[in-house]
Amino acid sequence: MARHAVESAQAIKIRNVPLSDCIEFNELEVTDPAFLRNTNPIEADYILQRCIELLEEESPPTVGIITPFREQQSFISRLLSNDAKSTDFRTRLKVKVMTFDSCQGEERNIIFYSMVATRKQDLLNYIFPVELKNAEELVGEKLKMQRLNVGFSRAQEMVSFVLSKPLSEFKGSIGQALRHFENMQRAHRAGADETDPLSPMEQKVIEWIYATPFYQLRSDLVEVLPQFPLGDYLRQLDPGYRHPAWRVDFLVSVDTGTSVIYIVIEYDGFEYHFKKGAPVNVGNHERYLNEMDVERQLTLESYGYRFLRLNRFNLGTDPVVALSERLEQITASATRVDSTGTVRIISEQAGALADKTARACERCGDIKPLAHFFDKTLGNGAGGTGRICMPCKQAERPPPRDGRRRRRRWR
Repeated sequence: MARHAVESAQAIKIRNVPLSDCIEFNELEVTDPAFLRNTNPIEADYILQRCIELLEEESPPTVGIITPFREQQSFISRLLSNDAKSTDFRTRLKVKVMTFDSCQGEERNIIFYSMVATRKQDLLNYIFPVELKNAEELVGEKLKMQRLNVGFSRAQEMVSFVLSKPLSEFKGSIGQALRHFENMQRAHRAGADETDPLSPMEQKVIEWIYATPFYQLRSDLVEVLPQFPLGDYLRQLDPGYRHPAWRVDFLVSVDTGTSVIYIVIEYDGFEYHFKKGAPVNVGNHERYLNEMDVERQLTLESYGYRFLRLNRFNLGTDPVVALSERLEQITASATRVDSTGTVRIISEQAGALADKTARACERCGDIKPLAHFFDKTLGNGAGGTGRICMPCKQAERPPPRDGRRRRRRWR
């Protein structure tokens, strides 16, 4: 699915449970698909039974049912109205049955999607775009794109897809959308057990990250890696890396659609990360960070990583809000248009380091093409690639002596 379309189809509002618990797929066995046009009684009956089960909860959620076809909308509405619990459906679950066209402005805790399509009958391409590429630019497809985005953004807590054929067999934009939700459901989310067991604060930090609106709104675009061996990783990318094998508390990657931003998050405990005996307070805490921590931050920033330091001085009374705001600021700053071309240059250098077509000179620190490091004197005269660029080496060598005799000019 085109990324911009995926992002605009925001499936779940801010939640306090894992994403995998907010998305479910229910694939039903349909043995006799001889249904009336654009209806699917088996899916309708399944949703009815689920609604009956929800009534058994002490505080049942509100329920919305969305389907692509008006015929299925009418069929499900009649089925619920004719059931003995129809009053409870209406008063306790606040059930509303809608099409993708009529759900604008409606939200419910749980949304059931009755997709109707079977292996023998699938008319979804008449409702949704066949392809997402340039769909918003085509007059005939623009309405279909809007229908797709609006319909998949009605759930507050959970989406439940009711399908009558394997997910892999759905084609076109609706197939891409369903697989996008499947990828979201399967996405790995690191747990507190993967943080440093000797640092209880890291367990709190990872929960704060997941609770931020920043993460909640980008959960399928953000990856959190606790205790990431960044030093070892950089050594693999850059043979000239001569720094320690640093391990960072968290490495957060944010996919912006045009690039990936990498943010290092470190929690600085007061005992180990600030100069002992210094008068540290909210206004001056950055001045009293340990020199080794500052050196490490500057080094990693030189490789293109953004840094976010957390401590008891800058988290305020609501760590989740403070952390979310700072992540938003870093991401906005990193994606802002750079008229000088600096961002483009850094991105190109990082790519060159990754594919080993460039390296950083140990003397001048500049990142240069690998050809600048070829020295004919290495390898016993066979030539080789060194760790110091040739311009730096040549700058240190004395100028060659001119062995030619000057011709005396006779008067």
